[in-house]
Amino acid sequence: MQATAKSITSSALTLPQKSRALLADILLDTLDKVVEPIDNEHAWIKEAKRRDKDMDSGKSSSQSHKEVMKAAYEAIGCKR
Repeated sequence: MQATAKSITSSALTLPQKSRALLADILLDTLDKVVEPIDNEHAWIKEAKRRDKDMDSGKSSSQSHKEVMKAAYEAIGCKR
């Protein structure tokens, strides 16, 4: 007899909290390896291409680390 997601879920919900947390962690680890890197990789490539296009067109500009840090310290009222 093959277990269904519904029956497995019903059984899992009767477990103590620590056991449910461990089971959730194990299940999430299996999804991260299969789903997330693929989805994230495509999304980040698309974002990188968009940012590159914005830089080339002059729509956005960059700042040096020194400029960013200076502005951050000024924003919080910290003298350096």
